[in-house]
Amino acid sequence: PGREQNIAFHACKCGFARLKRHRAKVLDRRHAPHSAAAGVDAGGGAARIIRLCASRIQPCRGCGFCLENSGECVLAPDDADALFAAMRTAPAALFASPVYFYALPGQFKLFIDRSQKFWHCQKGESSGLRPAAVIMAAARKRGEKLFAGSLLTLKWFLKPFGLEIGRPLLLTGLETLPDVGQEELDAAHAAGFGLARMATAANR
Repeated sequence: PGREQNIAFHACKCGFARLKRHRAKVLDRRHAPHSAAAGVDAGGGAARIIRLCASRIQPCRGCGFCLENSGECVLAPDDADALFAAMRTAPAALFASPVYFYALPGQFKLFIDRSQKFWHCQKGESSGLRPAAVIMAAARKRGEKLFAGSLLTLKWFLKPFGLEIGRPLLLTGLETLPDVGQEELDAAHAAGFGLARMATAANR
């Protein structure tokens, strides 16, 4: 336990250029001391930032090869298995993503679809539970069930990995960079800090 442990931080920042910078502000320690990654570090963890938009992940073909070959994927090697391994070994994971049209971005969903093999092999079951945190940001200021579908997708995606989502941080009205204020930065920092504390306590 302690700082020598890595916390997997999956930041999915993709889409329109004007939407990328202000979402990054609440995620990455380079943009502000009160970001989620800085919170992980302050809480005793060591944040490892993984950007899905920079990863090479091929789309699932639905071929069933993994079902007949103990989870081996015909698309390997690409970056998917390395990312799944990081999720399995990290004491905790924080997933941060924008929400477009009430859903997760395409690159994130593509990654999630590749995890189907774990459901085939494990029937969705896992041993033990580790904490997971979620930060989602939308440009819309309101919308019925704006984050509901994305949260449900993440819940079942993380189940075979033994990761359980706590209270998510859901940010709205982040249309431009000035929309990200100190309140949002403090909340992101607190999310990272709390996650690291939970991971440390679970490993004592």
